[in-house]
Amino acid sequence: MKSLIVLCILIALLNTANAGEFYKCVDQNGNTVLTTNPQEGMKCKGIEGIGSEEPTDGEPQSCEIVNYSQYEVASGISSTPGWVTSSGFIVGGNTVTHHDTCVELTIKNNDSVARTITDSGIIAVTKKGKTINSEGFMVRIRPKGMYKGKACFGRGISAIVKLTCNFSK
Repeated sequence: MKSLIVLCILIALLNTANAGEFYKCVDQNGNTVLTTNPQEGMKCKGIEGIGSEEPTDGEPQSCEIVNYSQYEVASGISSTPGWVTSSGFIVGGNTVTHHDTCVELTIKNNDSVARTITDSGIIAVTKKGKTINSEGFMVRIRPKGMYKGKACFGRGISAIVKLTCNFSK
C-alpha cells in the first residue's frame, strides 16, 4: 500500500513538471516551496532540468567584458594577373586585401544560471560613435563562468573605444 502511494505521488509530480515551468521558491516567511505557480512576493528560480532555468525574481542578466584587445585579420584576398618582362620582372596586376576587425576578449557571466551570447550581444563602439554587432558569434557561458576567445566585426572599422555584451533572450 505504501509503495502505491509513493508511485501516485511520483506520477503526480511528473505530470506537474510536464505541465509547465517548475520553480523552487522562498515565500515571505522564508519557507522553501516547490511549485508550478509562483505567487506574488515569492523569490523563485526555475529548477534546471525541470522547466526554465531563467530566474524569475528579477535577477539582472549581467555579463561583463573583463578585457579585450583589437587586431586586424586579412580576408578577401584577390589579385589580377600581371605579366613577366624579358628581364624576369613581374609588371602590372594588383592584389586587393580586406581587413576584418576582431577582438580577443574575456567575458564574465555574473548570473547564477548559464547564459548565451550571440552576435547581436557583442557590441563595439568606434571612435566615431558608430555601434557595430559582431558577426557569427555564439557562446554559452556557465553560471559565474568566463569565456576567453574572439569576436569579429567585419571590414572598415576604426578603433574600438568600448565593447559591451548582452545576453540573448
